[in-house]
Amino acid sequence: MDGTIRTSIAAALDSRRAQRAPIARLHESWRALADSVSTLAAQAAETGQRLTALREPAAEQPGLGPLAADEPGVAAVQELQQAIAELTPDIMAIKNRIDRGTVNIGVIGRAKAGKSTLLRTITDLGEETIPSTALNPTTAARSRILHSPGRADAEITLLGWEEFRDDYLAPLHKDAGCEGPVPRTPDEFARYEYEELSARGETQDQGLMSQQKFLERLHDAQDSFASYRDLLTGAGRTMTIGRLAGLRPYVAYPLEPRDHARPYHAVRDVRIYCPFPEVDVENLMLVDLPGAGEAGLDIDRQFLQDLKNEVDVLLQVKRPGPNDAFFGDQDWDVLDLADVARMGVDKRDFVAIIVNTDPAHLDPAYVQNAIDQTLKITERNDLRLLVGDVANPAAVRQQILEPVLHGLAERLAAMDQAAAGAVLARAAEVARRAIGLAGEIGRASCRERV
Repeated sequence: MDGTIRTSIAAALDSRRAQRAPIARLHESWRALADSVSTLAAQAAETGQRLTALREPAAEQPGLGPLAADEPGVAAVQELQQAIAELTPDIMAIKNRIDRGTVNIGVIGRAKAGKSTLLRTITDLGEETIPSTALNPTTAARSRILHSPGRADAEITLLGWEEFRDDYLAPLHKDAGCEGPVPRTPDEFARYEYEELSARGETQDQGLMSQQKFLERLHDAQDSFASYRDLLTGAGRTMTIGRLAGLRPYVAYPLEPRDHARPYHAVRDVRIYCPFPEVDVENLMLVDLPGAGEAGLDIDRQFLQDLKNEVDVLLQVKRPGPNDAFFGDQDWDVLDLADVARMGVDKRDFVAIIVNTDPAHLDPAYVQNAIDQTLKITERNDLRLLVGDVANPAAVRQQILEPVLHGLAERLAAMDQAAAGAVLARAAEVARRAIGLAGEIGRASCRERV
């Protein structure tokens, strides 16, 4: 790896660290603004109640009734609270980005695209740590893999029961059309009587049939509950895997669909430590992102947060296949989500599409056709196109890693500034609205006292 890339990335991370104090002040100011608006909302409600109690306002008080009793003031405060709530995750994402001391490359791809192969090529990890199959998705939990010479272990962050219930079971209950509330306790979940899967398959109602996939997940989660219940309810929220050979059940679906050992249900996050033979850049992290249709329920929301909080560059791995469209609706969905998640960063800096040439299995003419199709997409949307055999270490180093890392070396500081600047502009606009609204309510209160 070019020494200038290592030096430039290290310098960009130093620049990122230098922004921690001002971003921390922004975060604290935003929290103070949210608290102040909550106080403002309470004061507006109190003013409205007092004005409503006035049966016959004095002639010199004509503006009070419309402001509070007729709701424009109250509605404006509520809208401001909503604007603050919507922007708060992005404020937190910027703080997380600046606090992060690593350069993170996210990798996503549908089953058979070559995502797991690419990760294994970079890290030299085996199937037991980054599993894959020829047919089905395997990634069940997000993994972060940190370049760590001299290490080969993993740390797992676990969900608590309430998180599992609210973030996993509750959305499934809704999407599966289950009647009644989600089970409140582990015991209630263990004995909850879910509808039999076969009952849904016999109906001609397409709405009910589409719910069956969610019901199937509930059955899988309940049937395997004994394998992860203690992880959800135990005192510790972290665990260490000293040998990476034992990691697979925590990050992947079982090889046998009827296997009832599914501890991945209790996993929030996995951090893997190992050396990257093809890279000598310090503080480099790969983020293995589950894709649509895998373990995450609210996949759109989770995907966005993963990108905003954890990823500097997103690599979307694609492999030509003879039986489906090369670039389908799910692929466009990923690009749409990435476009929202880039937070002001140039699209070309944030997203690259990798065409996996897989010369051992694909006809070169077929691959070239896929490259031509992808080139049209990347040129029209100002994205980067990378081409290479993801199973070949030399090709990965020269055709994928070096271009990506070179781009980060040149652009990481500008990317951080663009992301922070976009959020700051939105925050300033919300702050101006808050100041203006506070003035309106203050003037109304003064008129009431006249």
